[in-house]
Amino acid sequence: MVNCCPTPMSHMASKASDTAIPVTPIVTIEDAYLASQSITVNGQPFTSGSTVSAEGTYALVVAATDQAGNQAQDVTVSWTIDTTPPVISVSGVVDGTFYNHAVTPVVT
Repeated sequence: MVNCCPTPMSHMASKASDTAIPVTPIVTIEDAYLASQSITVNGQPFTSGSTVSAEGTYALVVAATDQAGNQAQDVTVSWTIDTTPPVISVSGVVDGTFYNHAVTPVVT
């Protein structure tokens, strides 16, 4: 059995999520006769319990095979860390100015 879930998120393994906080995926692979396992994040080897904190999009993939050659279905969990706040700009008016005519502020 392969169980994988990035914490602090508690989503099903097939769901993607967006977060602005570090993510610490915990991977549990259970088999009395485990032969091999593979845990990667974005194609690079990953150690369960390591923290991912850099801004970006991630895909964690877990695979396992027992000594009889039975392969677990790969588990993939995707998430995005977004620490960049939105940018708000206002044009068409000047802060603190009085107008005696109609103005059209534009917010983007």
